[in-house]
Amino acid sequence: MIDHYPMISAERKRELAEKVKGLNFPLPSTVSMRKEILENGHIVYLFRHEDLGDFGRMFIVPNEGESQYVFEVIGNEDDL
Repeated sequence: MIDHYPMISAERKRELAEKVKGLNFPLPSTVSMRKEILENGHIVYLFRHEDLGDFGRMFIVPNEGESQYVFEVIGNEDDL
């Protein structure tokens, strides 16, 4: 996936690939997850339920030498 972004240096691609290697989340069998590396180099995990469809994503954003986790939930006002 990251090879689609020529503006990211080969060294940075190797660094990012090493960071995400082996990261797995225990999920219910009805939920799938895929990870992508965005154009800016940030990592995003997209979550999907087999019946309900997409339901959220999690970003891992570098923040002054640490990582910040940002969660987004998909929905609308009728979900309440």
